[in-house]
Amino acid sequence: MKVSIKGVNISVGCDRNSDTADWDNEFIAFSSKRNIFLLRPETDDSAAQIESVNYFTYDQSCINTVKYVKNGKNYLVSGSCSGSVVVWKIVGNNIFPKYLLHKNGCCVLDVDDAKTPKLLIDEKMSFSVLRVAGLCLPDRNLFFVIACFDEAKSSNLRIWKAGCSSENFAFQVCACTLFETCSLYSCDLTPYNEGILVATGHTDWMIRIHFLPYDGEFQNTVLVLSSHKDWIESLHFSTVQDSSTFYLATGSLDKTVKVWKFYTTQQQIENDAEEGLFFKINENEKCYVINDATLVNHEQAVYGVKWCPGDNKKLVSCSVDKSVIIWKYDMQLNCWCEEKVLGEVGGQAAGFYGVMFSPDGQSVMAHSFDGSLHCWKCDQENWKSVIMPSGHARKVRDVDWDSRGQYIVSCGNDKTTRLFGWWKRKGKKATFHELSRAQVHGYEMACLSVTRRGELVSGGEEKVLRVFNAPTSFVELLSSVCEVEHFLENEDRLVAGDRAIMPALGLSNISISDDNDDKYNIKFKNGTVYFA
Repeated sequence: MKVSIKGVNISVGCDRNSDTADWDNEFIAFSSKRNIFLLRPETDDSAAQIESVNYFTYDQSCINTVKYVKNGKNYLVSGSCSGSVVVWKIVGNNIFPKYLLHKNGCCVLDVDDAKTPKLLIDEKMSFSVLRVAGLCLPDRNLFFVIACFDEAKSSNLRIWKAGCSSENFAFQVCACTLFETCSLYSCDLTPYNEGILVATGHTDWMIRIHFLPYDGEFQNTVLVLSSHKDWIESLHFSTVQDSSTFYLATGSLDKTVKVWKFYTTQQQIENDAEEGLFFKINENEKCYVINDATLVNHEQAVYGVKWCPGDNKKLVSCSVDKSVIIWKYDMQLNCWCEEKVLGEVGGQAAGFYGVMFSPDGQSVMAHSFDGSLHCWKCDQENWKSVIMPSGHARKVRDVDWDSRGQYIVSCGNDKTTRLFGWWKRKGKKATFHELSRAQVHGYEMACLSVTRRGELVSGGEEKVLRVFNAPTSFVELLSSVCEVEHFLENEDRLVAGDRAIMPALGLSNISISDDNDDKYNIKFKNGTVYFA
């Protein structure tokens, strides 16, 4: 008898770093440890699902950053803790490592050759990659990749260039610059005039602008922008550019977002100081830069900022204050205003680490400290939350099935115990989702077991076993969402109260019934009560 096996679900959380997720074409790409995942957003007949996963065989370290290549929808760039800068190619629903960029050029990685020489990997840099970005220019047959490296006592920016007319790209290092007094924490690039502009954000609160001509030598730090009062954590060039004006958005740990306007003029300006900062493109042409706006409404550090594709009058920012703000330029008021504030209310997450628009600009996705993905879709004037896959943000330590195979429970080093089951909807494909977070602990979880129906035993690193019984609210959820028979009537002894809460400073859930809320002084305040 033949038996076939196929994967039906992947549950995983995004890494706790900025720029570990990006959205372009038809997939959301994000990293978790050494893996890169492709997530297909929600469709009319199915919820969002992870389609593919892959990793770089010769690098066991964690991935720090993932970015789609601008204008190259089938390519991504990643950077790892051990110094690997890898260009990935998307083929259908799968993703494969294509090129390894190193200090002398690149190695072409053959996905069909499992015996890629280890010698090729020895050429990679030996220090951590903090940020990467890529740009493809099909009309010029050029491909650029930039990466920020963090060495022991300094940082450096490295730029690779390749012609993209042939099947395999021949990347060569065309620029490398060292920063000894500050670290690099963000970077982006954009085509400009007869070359590319590179912006880098640093720990000395400065934004440095560099210029690389298509046929010429790299011009290091042609301009320094100083207005922030803390590290520059994120920056992004606008995707809409005319011949003379474009924008750069920057987000900082000083809680602000700044919009910088770049514009070119061929007119002779007598007093350059009145026009702001500038750098020369050629003898007769200058590019001026002014601080066009400072956006202030976040209460904590800003970790992500992105422009809306096709619209340089709209951008989105996120912060560890658990908010996502969509900003839009008001032509009548001649200023930037909040169009919508999204985010989380309550909970234990430490806010958002990255945010982005969908390619059509109608959706916004953010990833948070606990690894969860949050997505909102615009429905006329309202933004509605979209169901996204979720999972552990760190190592999974143990899993166990319910005795009847109706749900599965897992625990891990992210200090959570999660329950997954089938979500069955009429007229739509059944999908596997996280239904409940049975335990949020103060220690890393080590083991668990579903001892009988509605009963769970878990153990953490503090060497204490805890027994949990399913409350009425969970059993009703399981019955309605997963179409599981209601087992309260026959096994009432396994049900602990109507629901469960976790005290703000506690490690164990407390059983609560509708008639004893006053006994525990239950109040719905941000961050004080959590229901299982």
